[in-house]
Amino acid sequence: MREAPNALDMSPEARMARARDLGFDPSARLFHGTENGPFEAFELGHAGASGAVGRKDLSDSFVTFATDPKHAQEYGDVGEYFVRGKVKDYDVVPDAEFMAQEAGYPSAQAYVDDFGLYDGIGIDDLLASQAKLAKSEGYDGLRLKFGDLTWRGFADNSTIGGDIFAAFDPTNIRSVNAAFDPARVGE
Repeated sequence: MREAPNALDMSPEARMARARDLGFDPSARLFHGTENGPFEAFELGHAGASGAVGRKDLSDSFVTFATDPKHAQEYGDVGEYFVRGKVKDYDVVPDAEFMAQEAGYPSAQAYVDDFGLYDGIGIDDLLASQAKLAKSEGYDGLRLKFGDLTWRGFADNSTIGGDIFAAFDPTNIRSVNAAFDPARVGE
């Protein structure tokens, strides 16, 4: 069988080279969980569409990912992705340490162990406020950095860690299995 004259080399090496050329970092895999089944592309406003998970007001502004696949699994079937663009890092640990101190806890970890990540630290509100600020500063994404903090998953009570990433523009997201076709860069 003859290959089409402009066919892309789909070997993993060639795809990752194209990914790098398009601004994606193949060494930085992110994970996204969804209960909504397979889909062709990310769209803002579709998180938690079935009502079981996700805050609609947040999904109108960004798509979230985790660096720990167990965190993504809390929300459903997990896919692996790369993102690109200018990312603002926000260190959550000083906030957690302040909250722990105010509540009389010996450490941020002890505080998170008792109150959890979402209720104790207020991650959804922190994501919303920091994403708005990062966008106004010209960033394409936000990474909430948790250092060594861990928390219990709500699905199976497993220990979860890692960071949370928010991508503001779905065209900056690609599956790790994508072709990374330069002719489809804006899709």
